[in-house]
Amino acid sequence: MDTICAIATARAAAAIGIIRVSGPTAISICSKIIRLKNLQLSSVNSGQMRLGYVHDGDTNIDQVMCVVFRAPASYTGEDMVEINCHGGVMILSRVMKLLIKNGAVTAAPGEFTKRAFLNGKMDLIQAEAVGDLIDSCNRTDAALALERMSGRLSNEFNDIFDRLVMLNTDILAYIDFPDEGIADIKPDFVLSRLCGIRDSISKLEKSFELGSVIHDGADTAIIGAPNVGKSTLLNAILGYERAIVSDTAGTTRDMVKERVEMGGITLNLCDTAGIRDMAQEIERCGIEISCRTLNSADLVFAVFDASRPLCNDDLKIIDLCDKKTVIAVLNKCDLPRRIDTGYIKNKFIHTVEISARQKQGLEQLENIINGLFLSNELSIESAAVITNTRHFERTVMAGKYVDSAIDTLERGFTLDVASVDITEAASQIGMITGQSVTDKIIDEIFSKFCVGK
Repeated sequence: MDTICAIATARAAAAIGIIRVSGPTAISICSKIIRLKNLQLSSVNSGQMRLGYVHDGDTNIDQVMCVVFRAPASYTGEDMVEINCHGGVMILSRVMKLLIKNGAVTAAPGEFTKRAFLNGKMDLIQAEAVGDLIDSCNRTDAALALERMSGRLSNEFNDIFDRLVMLNTDILAYIDFPDEGIADIKPDFVLSRLCGIRDSISKLEKSFELGSVIHDGADTAIIGAPNVGKSTLLNAILGYERAIVSDTAGTTRDMVKERVEMGGITLNLCDTAGIRDMAQEIERCGIEISCRTLNSADLVFAVFDASRPLCNDDLKIIDLCDKKTVIAVLNKCDLPRRIDTGYIKNKFIHTVEISARQKQGLEQLENIINGLFLSNELSIESAAVITNTRHFERTVMAGKYVDSAIDTLERGFTLDVASVDITEAASQIGMITGQSVTDKIIDEIFSKFCVGK
C-alpha cells in the first residue's frame, strides 16, 4: 500500500500548517527530509513531539514540530507522521514536493479516514461522523456528530444487526439440521422477536425527523402583513442589516434567504413579501412566493404589529398558519399596545412579545425554538439520532424487509420464506455500519471528504 501525504489545514496563510503522512514507509520517508537535534526521527517514541528542520539537502526549508505515531496506535492504524510547519502556502507546498520526491503520493479526499475504517479503527458510521463534525453548522449538530464518533449510534445499529443474525441463525439451524436435537422454533416466537426488532428500527426511523432538521436546518418562513416588521426581525436575528426596511408597504417582493444558528439549531430564514389583499401585480407575485414558502416551511414566524389592532390581512395570516408549526411574534412591543393579545394567544400555542427594532425579546424567541426542536426528551449525551440521509434510507429498507417477514409468518408461510427477508434486513443494516457495504459505496462516501482527512 502506498504511503500518502496531504496538507490537513486550510490552503491559506496561517500561523501553523499541518501535513499528514501515513503508510508503511511514512517514518522512513520523513526521516529523509526532517533533521532532529541529537536524534533520528525513527528513534522518536510514539506520540512525542520533537523540534527539527525540514531540509532539502543542505538547505533548510522550515523549522517544524513533528509527531510520530506508530501502528496500530494511530488515526489510520498505520505508521503516521504529522509535521507542524509555519503556515505559509509556499512552505507547505515545498514540504509536500519533498515528501512526494522521496516516495509518498498525494492522498485522495478522505483517504486517511478511509484507511482508518479499512484498518478497523472505526466503523462506517463513525467514519462518516468525522465528515459530519467538520461540516456541522450548529452546536447541536456538532454534538450529535461527536456522539456518533464515540460509537453510540453504531451500538444501536449493531444491536439490531446482531438480533437479526442470531434469529436467522436459529431459524436456519432448525431447518437445516432437524435431527440434531435443536430446540423447536415456533412462528410465534419468531414473530415476537421480529416485532421487537421492528420497534427498534421504527425508533431510529423517527429520529430522522429531528435529525434532518438539526443537520440541514429548519426552513423558516417569516410571514405577516406589510409593515409589521418582518425584515426588521430578520436583521435583528442576523445581527446586521440584510433586508431593506421601509415604512412603504410592499418593499419586500423577492424572498430574502439567510442561515443562522438560533436555539441550538440552524434556521434557514426566508423573509417574504407582506401578505395583503390590496396589492399591485408585481407585489402579488411576491405574495404567491410567500404562500408557497409558508406551505413548505418546517417553522413559521407569524409576525404581527402589536401597536395596532388586528386587521383583515392579519386574520388571513392566522388562517394560512393553520396546522403549521408556528411561533406568533408580537412585534413593536416598545410602542403602546393595541393588539388583542388574548385572541392571538388563543390561536397560537407559542407566542412571544418582542421589539425587533430594539432587539428585545429575541432570547425568549430562541428559548421557544429550542423547546420546539430540542425538548427535554432529547439528551445529546444519550440520544441515538439519525442525521445522515444514507443511514435513514437503509433503515427504512431494513424496516420494510422486517415488515415483509412479519407479514409472511402472519399469513401462515414457513420460516424459511421469512428467513429470506430477515437476511435482507440484516444486509441493509450492515450497509450502514460497513459490515456488508460494497467498495463502490465506500469510495463514494469518502470522496465527499476534504483532502487531508
